[in-house]
Amino acid sequence: MGFVIRSHGATDVGLKREKNEDYFLLLDEAELYILADGMGGHASGQVASRLTTDHIVEFITETCRQDDIQWRYPVHEGASFEEAAISNAIQYANEQTYFKSKSDSRLEGMGTTVCVILGTERHMVIGHVGDSRVYRYRDGALVQLTRDHSLLNHYLDIGALAPEESKEFQSNNVIVRAIGLNEYVDPEIRVVEKRHGDLFLVCSDGLSDLVDDWIVQNTIESALDDLNEIGRKLIRLANQAGGKDNITILLLRVDRIPGDDEVTDPLGVPAVRAPDPRSGRE
Repeated sequence: MGFVIRSHGATDVGLKREKNEDYFLLLDEAELYILADGMGGHASGQVASRLTTDHIVEFITETCRQDDIQWRYPVHEGASFEEAAISNAIQYANEQTYFKSKSDSRLEGMGTTVCVILGTERHMVIGHVGDSRVYRYRDGALVQLTRDHSLLNHYLDIGALAPEESKEFQSNNVIVRAIGLNEYVDPEIRVVEKRHGDLFLVCSDGLSDLVDDWIVQNTIESALDDLNEIGRKLIRLANQAGGKDNITILLLRVDRIPGDDEVTDPLGVPAVRAPDPRSGRE
């Protein structure tokens, strides 16, 4: 069966920062959604998040339209077209952002996290780098679909820190993977099935660091059919908790198209070759 996505995005500078270095983009026609949380101080964080977003859109809406496309960056064995597209788009954006930082001393050291979601007929393909997150609310439960590329998780993975010690870890906000800091980055890709009523939340750490998941879940449940209201409430909660960082939220609601016939989605058909909403290209 066919699905349609309703989306809403909101961002707020918070209470402690002078500038908003987050950037997001919602392209419903292509089912492409991006959130980037820039870092680097001064204006460079804003540059990194915007550049990364623009380069991902460029790769998905232009490069992926090419016939007989050859992927220029590594992908895992058995990757679908969409998985390879998102992985390559993120790696391309990383390379371009890195080279830009090296060519302009004012931008040296800039970087950004990124979360990308690309919809196919029956799936959501998720790519991420850093500690911005993707959650899914389904059947009364909120589940985190991404895992932070943080120093904490790295230490847990290599056994340098026991799980019971994680609450006392002092460097919770240190990330070990980001766009633009090195010439190569390894994005993490995940595919999840669409279901009617699914609600995907994409957020920067300005929300997730300050508002517990159970509060986020209760907030979603309090206004389940009003994405604007959910967004307003979540930003207000983050600011009430201190607003120490920029806060950006994307909300994606999946609904069944009434009367639509069952469709086949082999997760390999290049669904990203949809019309470019910016240019009207077919």
